Amino acid sequence: MKKVLLFLIMFFMFNIEVNAASIGTPSMTGTNEVKAGESFKITISVPFNIDEFSEPLVGVVSMGVGIKYDKDIFVLTEASSPDLKTTTFNEDNYIAIVSYLENTLTGPNACDFGLFCGTYKLNLTFFAKDDSPSSTISLVEAGATFADMETYEDEDDMIEKEISVNINRTIKVNPGTVTNIPNDNIGPNISIPTLPHITTTKSTTSSTTKASNNMITDLAVDGYDIGFDVHKLNYRLTVPEAVNSLNISVKLEDKTAKYNIIGADDLAAHDNTATIEITAQDGSKRTYTIKITHEGKKEEAATTTTAEKKKTSLLATKIPKLPKNIKKYLIIGGIVIGVLIIISFICGRINSHKVDKMFKDL
Repeated sequence: MKKVLLFLIMFFMFNIEVNAASIGTPSMTGTNEVKAGESFKITISVPFNIDEFSEPLVGVVSMGVGIKYDKDIFVLTEASSPDLKTTTFNEDNYIAIVSYLENTLTGPNACDFGLFCGTYKLNLTFFAKDDSPSSTISLVEAGATFADMETYEDEDDMIEKEISVNINRTIKVNPGTVTNIPNDNIGPNISIPTLPHITTTKSTTSSTTKASNNMITDLAVDGYDIGFDVHKLNYRLTVPEAVNSLNISVKLEDKTAKYNIIGADDLAAHDNTATIEITAQDGSKRTYTIKITHEGKKEEAATTTTAEKKKTSLLATKIPKLPKNIKKYLIIGGIVIGVLIIISFICGRINSHKVDKMFKDL
């Protein structure tokens, strides 16, 4: 038969590790004297020194104790622990009692992730079915299983600690009337419970510092070689004229980063450019671009086409019409200027004739 703490290992499929977690000295309190036919209570306390835990150990998921008593004198009728589910079963030479988290915990004994912290309290109820001048209830073993949130994944990584103890409480059972002996609360078979899901977000400093790695280890285009270089952000790729989409794959250096591919599914709609945006956990970005050229089409032609589009766009811009009054004034002004030119010409001819005549008279 397995020991109670080995049961815990089977119970949660633990990985046992060496760690600084410690269990304090247990204690057992309760009555010293009863009458046959009466019930009485014993309380077992097991403290945990949380201050000595390494930082990832944030709480307890299960506790266990081993007790011995004379079954001819006592019957264990109840075992319970505040906030915890408790079950009992027979071992070779003692009774094993295990308490565990059935759900994430709330209240004064709850710590990070809804785990248990503080002092484990186990309340035991016994029935004295026969008198005895002296009968002993002994605590022979105690242990606990701690969640290691540094490695905890799907209940597979826990840290188990146990101690062997020898704490005795002597009970004097005086003669009394025994009319009905209750059944004990010890099950020959164990119903294995399900450990509640515990969110594994770490409460350490590393959990609040988000990764800034937005690098990739590979950028590939199916069917083409782009000559990937981790430090090169811009690439050019020539494809057949009929190709309008690309199958691009990205391998991230940091799994917490994310990537988004834009334009690869419709190159024509994105100016023949595929853009790959890498976003780190902290939001910082890195952008890779792949400029696509189709076979048979020159880049200069594409540039000229773009320039022509701009020219057409400018020519297509409407020039505002002049107001009617301004047009009228321009026409009148032109007529006046024309008349003045004619008059000036005539006057010039007349003056020139007079000058010629004067020279002839001389």
